[in-house]
Amino acid sequence: MSPRRSKTNKGPERTTFKNGAWYYLKPIIKAGKNTTQWIRLGKTEKEMYQRLAELKSEGAGLMAAIIERYRNEIIIKKAINTQNAQNKQLDRLKRAFGHMRPSDLRPSHIAKYHDLVGTKAPFQANRELALMTHVCKYAVRWGHIDDNPCREVQRFPEQARQRYISDAEYTAARDLAPLWVQIIMDLAYVTGQRRIDLLSLTRSQITEQGILIKQSKTGTNLLIEWTPDLESIITRAQTELLPAGTASIYIICDSNGQKRKDAAFTTAWTRLMNKAIEKEILTERFQFRDIRAKAGSDSSGEQLGHKSATILNKHYKRLPKRVKPTQ
Repeated sequence: MSPRRSKTNKGPERTTFKNGAWYYLKPIIKAGKNTTQWIRLGKTEKEMYQRLAELKSEGAGLMAAIIERYRNEIIIKKAINTQNAQNKQLDRLKRAFGHMRPSDLRPSHIAKYHDLVGTKAPFQANRELALMTHVCKYAVRWGHIDDNPCREVQRFPEQARQRYISDAEYTAARDLAPLWVQIIMDLAYVTGQRRIDLLSLTRSQITEQGILIKQSKTGTNLLIEWTPDLESIITRAQTELLPAGTASIYIICDSNGQKRKDAAFTTAWTRLMNKAIEKEILTERFQFRDIRAKAGSDSSGEQLGHKSATILNKHYKRLPKRVKPTQ
């Protein structure tokens, strides 16, 4: 949406005159939120039009312009966590390929970058290759190139993560955690949901039948039915996280009723794992997402919301298959 103009502000779209100078209001994504960057254009209309032309021509005809269009038109439609991760990947891809003309981009250029990143971080290299492939797919759609140069580049082989948290490890780590981290750990295990959806959980999602969740990553709608354990966790969250007389729309909140941010959780989780290793309570760290896999391994896994049994078995069923010996 363009900024509201005053009657005296007759500049081009997304420009405004304030405090004696012209500004261009550039839409950007910061910390997963849509915001605006104020870029000073100059004091006079001549300076404003000259600088505006420079801004709009920067990177024109290069991969940098395509990457920025992809950022502003495609990335913005994705889940917040995906936006945060892929914006960082786009920054790296822009540094590597932004100076090139789309027609000059060859599979060998993509492969060289993929190999370079893959020497230390093959998983990251594969994610960036997948993203670059998608960028180039849109470059074809937008008429910049006729064929996708990423198509011929093979990914590095990947093994599905197999870390399974034993009951003893889970309990030991949980006992060290702050109250709000304990609650989100328990919710993750009982419901099998991702942390982004649990941190965003509101009281309006609590119904008589269970907890309503629309998964941010897949869009899957779930009604997680009540069990005594789930009821106990929600009751504890609603009664112990807030001081008496304080209200909040969020289930996981701070003492002021404010939503717990993902960055705050990441910091708390890192401290918890460091403490568990230092105290020799754990011999091996685990990631928070491993709790979701534990939930899938210890149950049918239907609460995870995956329609594909292949994905469920590959990524979330981490216990060994039980078989009987030959008689």
